[in-house]
Amino acid sequence: MAAPRARRLAAGLVLAALAAVAPGAAAAPSPRIVGGTETSIARWPAIAAVTSRGGDAFAQQFCGATVIGPRFVLTAAHCVADDFDVVRPRQLLVRLGSDDLRGARAITRRVVSVRVHPRWDASALANDVALLQLARPVAIPPMRLAGPGDAALEAPGTAARVAGWGAMQDVGPVYPAHLRETALELGDPAVCGAEGAWGAIFLPAVHVCAGAPDRSRDACYGDSGGPLVVQSGGVPVQVGIVSFGDGCAIAGTPYGVYARVSGLRAFIDAASGPDPGVSATKAGYRRGVLRLRARVVPNGEQAFWSFRVERHRKGALLQPFEPLAAGPGPVDVALAIPHVRPGRYVVRVVVITGDGVTTLGRPRTLRLRG
Repeated sequence: MAAPRARRLAAGLVLAALAAVAPGAAAAPSPRIVGGTETSIARWPAIAAVTSRGGDAFAQQFCGATVIGPRFVLTAAHCVADDFDVVRPRQLLVRLGSDDLRGARAITRRVVSVRVHPRWDASALANDVALLQLARPVAIPPMRLAGPGDAALEAPGTAARVAGWGAMQDVGPVYPAHLRETALELGDPAVCGAEGAWGAIFLPAVHVCAGAPDRSRDACYGDSGGPLVVQSGGVPVQVGIVSFGDGCAIAGTPYGVYARVSGLRAFIDAASGPDPGVSATKAGYRRGVLRLRARVVPNGEQAFWSFRVERHRKGALLQPFEPLAAGPGPVDVALAIPHVRPGRYVVRVVVITGDGVTTLGRPRTLRLRG
């Protein structure tokens, strides 16, 4: 069975922020485009480069991404998370609208939220998908994404393309400043999941595989998170997210593996939807019991609510989280906290969604008197 190597560029932010393993280790990153040609942003208008903040983009780029809406780009979970930690949004920049990492005409956006699939498994590279929420919207047409009804687009042998700023060779990698692409074909899941290929690591529900029959072309180190697309009626449709491979374009290795967009659409759609709406907190206090209530408008995904109660100069009164009833309509939530001493408090409702996004209500200051 092949040993998977994620195709993130192991440099700068990734090593420092995520304590990534060193290159050459079993879980070390692997993609840039091998055996490809230069391409243009006109052919890939929705592609984006994920970089760490500070320094020039060419030196700091480590993954790719795709615009899927005015405020979101789609990338690989392993670009921004390991088993235990998620990179802080303020450490990231997304570079859009340019095919040249050294060009001056790119659009750059800070990241305000990193949303990783809740069942992301770094050891198996399963559910390898994340969304980055941009600080300000961009006016770039989003990539069309494959959905559950697009199985025909994933048929073995279907012509596909992949693009990125990744390495152009596996050994002694050379990195381009200009965007590159290459042609691949989609592989047969039964072949990619066979013993001698990827075996049980390959999960057809969340993986697709693609490569060149002669292994002369591939994604490589630094291409992770970028798009694998097929054509449908003359329109590019993203069917995969660059995830992992056994080196880059090496003879005798199995096809590279990509996160399967159609199998991950439920998460992508929920995580790119609106954050839950929350009201200001209403409060009452009598005989040592603090009663809090608020209104929450869910966004349709799993979520949990609680109240954050902080006493002035005394720290927080920790409260348990409760599941929020799903549905489009508003939900009234309430909590009674006994044995609360008089004093000054700041209270607010807090909601955490299944994809890890925290939404806080407007804080309210209370002065409780016995």
